[in-house]
Amino acid sequence: MAATLLALAACSDSTSPRASLDVKIALASTGGPTMSSDADGNPLLTCQLNFSLTASGKVNATWEDAIYRFYVGKDRTTPRDTLLIPRADIAQGWGAQITPGEGKRSTWNVTAGVPFGGQIDFRYRPNGGSVKTTAVKFECATAGVLNAAPPTITSLTVQPPSGELPAGDPLNVNFNVNAPAGLWQVKLFVSGPCTYQRIIGGQLQTTLAQTLVVQLPANCQLNVPLTIALGVLDAGLEVASKTLATSLVIGDKQSPSVTPLFFPPDGGNASTTLSGDFFGGDSIEVMPNAADNHAVAAIIWEVLPYGTKDSVVVVNNEVPTFVFARLRPEWSGPIQLRVYARDAVGLTSNVVTTAADSVHVHPLLARPTRTTTVSGETRDIAIDSKRGLIYLRQGNDHRIAVLSMSTLQVTETVPLPAVPQDFDLTPSGDSLLVLLYGQPQITVIDLTQTTLALTSIPLTLDAALSQAPVGIRVGSTGKAYVTFGGTTAAARTLAEVDLATHVQQTRTDAGVGGNAGAGILEASLDHSVLMLNTVDPQCLQRFSVATNSFSACMSRGVGLPPTVDATGGHFALGLDIYDASMQRLPKASGQPLTIGIPLTALSANGDALFVSLWNLGLVRLRTSDSGILDRTPNPVKPSLVRVSPDGSTLVSVESNYGTTTKISVIDLR
Repeated sequence: MAATLLALAACSDSTSPRASLDVKIALASTGGPTMSSDADGNPLLTCQLNFSLTASGKVNATWEDAIYRFYVGKDRTTPRDTLLIPRADIAQGWGAQITPGEGKRSTWNVTAGVPFGGQIDFRYRPNGGSVKTTAVKFECATAGVLNAAPPTITSLTVQPPSGELPAGDPLNVNFNVNAPAGLWQVKLFVSGPCTYQRIIGGQLQTTLAQTLVVQLPANCQLNVPLTIALGVLDAGLEVASKTLATSLVIGDKQSPSVTPLFFPPDGGNASTTLSGDFFGGDSIEVMPNAADNHAVAAIIWEVLPYGTKDSVVVVNNEVPTFVFARLRPEWSGPIQLRVYARDAVGLTSNVVTTAADSVHVHPLLARPTRTTTVSGETRDIAIDSKRGLIYLRQGNDHRIAVLSMSTLQVTETVPLPAVPQDFDLTPSGDSLLVLLYGQPQITVIDLTQTTLALTSIPLTLDAALSQAPVGIRVGSTGKAYVTFGGTTAAARTLAEVDLATHVQQTRTDAGVGGNAGAGILEASLDHSVLMLNTVDPQCLQRFSVATNSFSACMSRGVGLPPTVDATGGHFALGLDIYDASMQRLPKASGQPLTIGIPLTALSANGDALFVSLWNLGLVRLRTSDSGILDRTPNPVKPSLVRVSPDGSTLVSVESNYGTTTKISVIDLR
């Protein structure tokens, strides 16, 4: 290295100075400071620095990285932080190259979260020379910050000054501050029953007299004295503080309040009133809307006249949006629900009570119920009380499945050559009559034989009218009644077939002028009465097997499947119940159980109607006035419900045209 330096010295011209460049940057003016806030609300101070540059010398120069020294407080000898400004940023402000004789101006914005000062060492390298530095200092603070006196808090008071502050009421904190250097930040801290803090910006004011309205949190303890502390920070980062210990405590003498909303039994919109029918085991859903100036401790409800109380404990004043008042399974009759709240000191709210005789609860009867799942989809069932069997009409599978009522196991299946369209048991229970799709016959399954063999009774059809059998029911005198479909009204007739002689005759008194409209046909459990319900033409008829006569047509419940009791003394279409003279029976006022038309089944003795509701199970209505009697849970969501001929059993089927069938068997005894 020594040799290299000597060689360079030998080559130099000692009589003439090396060509170089000198750069001077000065602070021409300062704009600001201006106050602002960041996205989180923290204060920011910004200054605009207007620099001027002059360059003198013989050669050009390029910029190097600059060094930014950052000062806060009154100490301007030791930087709080040092940052490197990349040469690319310097070149962006001044240009990439410095040339002799040029003068430039450049504006820089500097920002910090406190009043500050700084120094920027601009470094540059003349062509062929070493790095040089030109430094410039600036202040981004109010004038006189460095020499100003520290801040002082001249007064600190609270209102009320002593006694009791009602929970929830605001606390007023008054203070006066002097800050010759400019007030940067004020911090209020409350302690004792709870903690609360608040920070406000000083906006570089030299004096500040202010009242802060403090809303203390709801979880503050009662009867614990409040302590108030105030701290101030000025632009020179000088601090002053003052603490005020008070005898003021938070008290609670105000009762809570409730404004409950009640949800109706059908799950509709909430209301300030409640009415309707509930069942034992249900819960009344309530939105309590409870509030207190300090803390709600519990929501309480009571059911009258039973006097049963229950409650929900409120933790951390987080009042539940909903509470559920459970009704006991054995309750029955009109009830009233009382709702109120209790706060943390034991004060109780107003009591809201539902209107008398507006809410009725009906018993929950847990009748013995068994369930099973069998293979295949089931369109209809026939209950054979005599043998303890249930026959499942499984259309997609082209078969009849035989289910044992005692074991709920399929004991055998009867394959069929086509889709079973409809079927019915004979009154004796010895035969099952089946209509097969597209076949002009009644297929007979002899149930008295060990092997269930098939025979047939031919049907006379008009092929020109595409006439085909669609429905069958058997009367108590040994005759079958078959409805036909077809392309014209002439094809849609009802035929009477003598099961002994196989003689077939068209009943021209069925439907309208013999047009039975391919209607729905149903029979009483003893097969003494048939009901025919057609859509086109609209016609509801009752057929007495004993008198061999159809009633006049009535246009009610068009196209609905009838359900008939054991002797035909009552039938129902949906929720409408009729007597033997086809007069609709009255209904008790105001109990909308469902929207739409549910599945129904009359009891064998005709005194009750079972209504299948997806969310309730089976609701039993009194026939005379449709008054609600009770509810029985049903583990399946049925597409079909039927009562056994002896009235002892209700069978419901959930098939939904799938590959399996769910079946529930409910003992009604």
